[in-house]
Order: sequence, then C-alpha cells, then structure tokens
Amino acid sequence: MSAPERKEQRMSQQEDVIEEGVRKQTRRISSYWCWFREIGCKKFRHMHGHDYDENCVEDRKLVTELWDLDKESWSVVEQHGTPSAPSHKGRSDQKFPKALLGLILSTASQKYQVTRPIYLGHFPCFELQFVLINPFIVAPSVKDGILVYPAEISITHFTFERGTISCWSSLINFDPNILDATRHRFHQSTVEENVSHEDSGKGGVRASRPTELVSTHRGVEAMFLGVPVKSAQGRYPCEVWRTFVTKCHNHGTVVCDADQMEILDGALYFLASTVGPHQLQIHAEIMDKMITIQDFISALGCVYYDVIEKRLPRYLTDESIDRQFTNAKQVNEISL
Repeated sequence: MSAPERKEQRMSQQEDVIEEGVRKQTRRISSYWCWFREIGCKKFRHMHGHDYDENCVEDRKLVTELWDLDKESWSVVEQHGTPSAPSHKGRSDQKFPKALLGLILSTASQKYQVTRPIYLGHFPCFELQFVLINPFIVAPSVKDGILVYPAEISITHFTFERGTISCWSSLINFDPNILDATRHRFHQSTVEENVSHEDSGKGGVRASRPTELVSTHRGVEAMFLGVPVKSAQGRYPCEVWRTFVTKCHNHGTVVCDADQMEILDGALYFLASTVGPHQLQIHAEIMDKMITIQDFISALGCVYYDVIEKRLPRYLTDESIDRQFTNAKQVNEISL
C-alpha cells in the first residue's frame, strides 16, 4: 500500500471514529431531552415547586441530579419503546403509561414521613414485593424506638404484566433466650405468661380470636396466632432471615401497609440481628427501597388521570385512600 493510500485510510478511520462519537453524543443528548420533555420537567416542578429555568445554574445542577437518578430506568423505557400519547382524550380504557409518576417514598431513614415524588421506569414490568408481618411482641425499646418479635412473615412478588409471580411465608418460633442473646430488652416474660394462660381467665387470649391483641399489666402488647408460643411449627429467627433475604430481590421494590411500616422495620431489624451485626446493612438497604401501598395507589391514580387528561376523582385523593384502608382494616377486625 502506497503512502497516499495509507494516509487516506487513516483519514477515513478518523472520520469513522468522529462520526461514531457524534452519534453517541447525539444519542445521549436525545435520551436526556426525551426524558426531560416527557417526565423530567414535571418531576422538577413537583420536587422544587417551580418550572425549570435553563439560565439558572442551580436549576441546571438540580435537573442533572434528577437525570442521574432516572438514567438507568429511562434506558429500560427506551428499550421497551415509548408509547405514543393517547389519540382520544378521556378514554376510560387507556392503558397505564410506562413511567409511574408521583410515587411517594416512605423510608426508615426518613422516619416514615412522606416525601414526594419519585419516578419508576417501565411500570408494567416493575417488580413489587409485598411484605407482611404478624408480631408476637411490639414493645418500647430500652434505648429508642420499638422492639418487634415477629411471629410470621410473608412476601409476595407481583408485576402488572404477569400478576402474582411467587409467594413465601414462614412462622417464627418465640424464644426469650434469643432476646437475651441479642440484647433486645423488654418485658418478654409477661408476654409469655399471658399467652400461656389462654382460656384460663387470667388475661390470656381465646383460641377463637387468633389475632386478638393482648395488653399486659406492664404495657407490653403481644399478638397470639393460635399456636403455642414455642411451637415446633415455626423456624428459628436466624433461619427465617436468611431465607427472607434470598426471597427479597435487589431489583424489586418492597411494599407494605403504611400503618405497619414501623413494625415491619423493627421486625426485620430483629431478624437481621439474630444472624449478626453485619446483616444490619442489608436491613437498611431493604428499608431504603420500601414504599407504602397507600402511596403506590395514590401514584397509580395520579399518573393514569394525568395521561387521559381528566381531573383526579375524589376517592383517589390521599386522604380518601388512607380513609378507605382504615375502614377496611376496622371491618376486618370486627369480623375476626
């Protein structure tokens, strides 16, 4: 190959590299602007209370932070395609959109207080993990907060695309020795005494009311599930925790009842502590991903009516959703 030919080949290769770089840069810019146009501007307005000003340095910094948080989920949206806007306004059969807007995040680190909003990418395929705890004991801690000894734990994996994927639950043995070994301090002896005196007229619970709450004279509350306190049906807390961690997927979001958030936090903390201090970081990571079912329904309604451009009905307001859950739980307690 002659010198002119080699020179021409190098120039051609350089042009290809430059062209590929331009394509990548254009693609990055395009992804950002598509995100900003469809959800970024709304998210910025929701979080900061005013429209984005491209001439404001602080606004540019804030929107960049939002883009960094959404970048990964937005790439999933692009891979699955971006649905077009509804062609007919007000259609009641309009499908749910790809992104879930306005989702409220309540976490242990935020002391269970509501903060809005947060966004989820490609909503139909997003995995939700519903977690429920039934406690033996919910009691004030010697240090801070509450201590929870769980009697049963369950987790259900769900997506709107596939429905219920899997379910798992386990009973947990009650053993006061574990409380002493892990230095969880509360009056467990009175709880054991009360539950063991069922149907004896000494303050125990009746077998016909398996979920009745019992208050002891020391202010400790226990929930009796219709099985002996030290039942062989259950498993050791450390075994339950190890299994639960394998069932709780890293890519999914944990969902629970808002009224049970603090109890669930305490129960998972207790289970993790029975394995060792190194497991407390896993507990913290799970709680950081946790949202409430009430907040999820609120977000679901908001995004649907935003897409069909209709006013949000009164029964989907935050206050109404909370009231409906409260009423449902009261009816359930009466029926037990």
